[in-house]
Amino acid sequence: VHFNPEIDKLSGFRTRSVIAVPLGHGSVHPLGVLQVLDERIDAFTAEDRALVEGIGLQIAAMLSQLANIESLRRGPTVTDQSAQAG
Repeated sequence: VHFNPEIDKLSGFRTRSVIAVPLGHGSVHPLGVLQVLDERIDAFTAEDRALVEGIGLQIAAMLSQLANIESLRRGPTVTDQSAQAG
């Protein structure tokens, strides 16, 4: 994860501490990133990091479930039908 100082410039916020957790749920390609920012230096504890990681796992699981539900609503794709025919 790369920090972009332009966001601080645009918002007027001064980021000094960041927790960034990939939303991957065991996936090679993360679905996104959960970031928690604070303007204090060394603002986060190990417990804070563990909490954000746990929340990130929950978000990733929900996003994965939503993707599965959406896939079921769309029905089988051409690739799915080809695999079943083979």
